[in-house]
Amino acid sequence: NLTSGIIDATFSETVLARSLRLSQITLIGARNSSADTFTFSGGNILTSDGPIISWLVLNADLDVIKANADLCATRLNCFMTLLHRYSRGYLTVPVAMDRDSNPLVEVLPSNATQAAAVRSDSMNPRVISFSLDMSTAQLTMEFDETVNATSFDPTELYLLPEPSSTALVALVGATVLTTSPSTSVQLLLSNANQNLLKEYEICSNTAAGQDCRLSFSGSMVYDMARLAVI
Repeated sequence: NLTSGIIDATFSETVLARSLRLSQITLIGARNSSADTFTFSGGNILTSDGPIISWLVLNADLDVIKANADLCATRLNCFMTLLHRYSRGYLTVPVAMDRDSNPLVEVLPSNATQAAAVRSDSMNPRVISFSLDMSTAQLTMEFDETVNATSFDPTELYLLPEPSSTALVALVGATVLTTSPSTSVQLLLSNANQNLLKEYEICSNTAAGQDCRLSFSGSMVYDMARLAVI
């Protein structure tokens, strides 16, 4: 579920929830694929022992998954492998065990399990913070999820000294420096942008950020599911 970040995995028998090693589970875009893969760095198990184990994916992991349109965007490019760890040919860390401490049968890339369903992202992205360095003319915006940087339109972004102010600067002519999907987008202000900010005393060095606010329209940027920022 790309909105909640919850994965439900169904097994052929009861699995010990505490035995599941999420860092040994990998998503791949196709069986035997080596191009589009992601191994979980962790997560939070949500269920007790049973044939269905659910876990909450870490936000950082979910952002990486969303950034790759060829990985789990739909069930057609969403497969899972579950691998044990070995040392000198001996199994040392099983990916999961049943109630009798028998290790789970490995799911290799060649027979990776395809997702029964993938629920697309339904949450609009939000701006959580921004910073402006006038010495380098770079503005950095942070979002609560991965956005498609190539969809970013600087003309839909404004800087103003306070909410509802009529004195504002549209960032027409600014250059988007970020070129790949990310939770952070960086812009380079044009000379005209900088001159107007100085003229209207917006984002000045003396106000410690108190005269520096953002305003934007919903068409400023979209996430990987084509949902507009709010």
